[in-house]
Amino acid sequence: MERRRNLLKKVLIYVLTVAVVLSNGMFMNLKKAKAETYYQYLVHFSKPFTMTGSLKNTIEGIMKSSSVLKKSEDSLCVEYLINEKSDYVNMYKNIVANLDASTLVNPGFYIRAMVGMGNKLSDTPQNATLAEAKNLISNDAQNHRSLYIYWQCGHIYDSSRWQLTSAATCQHNNQYRCTICGETKSEGNTISHNYSSCISGATCQQPAVYKCTMCNSTINQGSTIGHNYSTYVSGATCQHPAIYKCTMCSNTTYSGGYANHTWAQKSAATCTQGQVLYCTTCGTQTAGAGATGHNYSSVSVTAPTSSSKGYTRHRCGCGAYYDDTFTYKVEYDAKRWLWKCGEPDDKL
Repeated sequence: MERRRNLLKKVLIYVLTVAVVLSNGMFMNLKKAKAETYYQYLVHFSKPFTMTGSLKNTIEGIMKSSSVLKKSEDSLCVEYLINEKSDYVNMYKNIVANLDASTLVNPGFYIRAMVGMGNKLSDTPQNATLAEAKNLISNDAQNHRSLYIYWQCGHIYDSSRWQLTSAATCQHNNQYRCTICGETKSEGNTISHNYSSCISGATCQQPAVYKCTMCNSTINQGSTIGHNYSTYVSGATCQHPAIYKCTMCSNTTYSGGYANHTWAQKSAATCTQGQVLYCTTCGTQTAGAGATGHNYSSVSVTAPTSSSKGYTRHRCGCGAYYDDTFTYKVEYDAKRWLWKCGEPDDKL
């Protein structure tokens, strides 16, 4: 039991030693740290600001009397040798005590603060009122609480600072901009589309189209209308009636009756075949005039011979013919006298 107590005592001493080292910002060997310069970060002021009154006087007075306080454009820190640490705690508390809305000014903005809420230097700063931050620093003997000052625009309390930049539409609600800090916000609800702009009237293909006056969206309203077949395309033929096209689309329709065939001669009538006609539109064929009949206009006479009769031949231009007016053939007797076949011998 006694052994356990001694062990716990040793561990506690070790932990306390480490805590002291960390609280003083010493992350290195103590021997080596003797020649190191230590910077303790005190206050960071978010720009822009104007420092006046007791705060300005306090800082300027400390800087005249001590070289450990360093001031930049937006921060204060103390600089000292670790082995010769100055007593800056009271100095820091005096500065913080004089910090208020009258000594640190940014017109139109309220002071806001961030400060470490825990007991360790490594604690992450958290939001706090300036009064809360000052109270924590005032009551902190170790003074490890660096203070961060930033600004909050007064528009959170004064609604008159919000200027309407864009009224609500179908795409967004009311848009506001702060006239002091330029921050923007949205409030309210969007409004309905205003489909009052007719961009195309109703046709046979679609109803009338209306566009929203606030955006590019469109809707169809109403119904389609009938086709307007008033554009003449082609006249009636033997194949179809006259064709008319709709003035609003590519649809076509027939109107009226069919036209008659347009006949033309394909082949003329001959003595053996009738005339052939064809339709110049559709190609249909039909019979025209009948065959003309043979024209036996060519006449030739063949005299009889001793071996054949004589005859008259009538010939058509197509080659057809017929014979008539036959005569008897010529015969000779033993004496080679000529006599006509069928005549009496006493006339020879």
